[in-house]
Amino acid sequence: MKMLSLSPAVFIPGATFNQFSAMPWFIQLVFLIVIGVLVFRAVRWLAEWLSNNRQPVETTIAKVVSKREHQTRQSRGAGNQGIGLSRTRTRYFVTFEMETGERTEFKVSGNEYGMLTEGDSGQLTHQGTRYHGFQRAGTT
Repeated sequence: MKMLSLSPAVFIPGATFNQFSAMPWFIQLVFLIVIGVLVFRAVRWLAEWLSNNRQPVETTIAKVVSKREHQTRQSRGAGNQGIGLSRTRTRYFVTFEMETGERTEFKVSGNEYGMLTEGDSGQLTHQGTRYHGFQRAGTT
């Protein structure tokens, strides 16, 4: 009677058990995790996009209550040599307070961010979580 082994050789035809036989499984696992994360993020983005598209475009009186920036830095280099590529990405967010007292934060462009000042009041136009624009009171 032959005994069943639970080594990677059982799962990979032709593989023998040594330190290298588990490597393909590890690489496959990492690959599947990366693909899973990408699919999850894509589904989440698509769900938000579809939800925003189903919402009506609304214009309401609002006030700018806060602004913030979020910077991320990506570097690709050649080890400790200090040579490589570096990229900084800045995302801009503005929090508006509606007449009802509800506060909502929207991602905005750098130009919009620069034009808005905390305390500004006016008409906010949005569609769900999608920012469309802000018309400051007293301007045309």
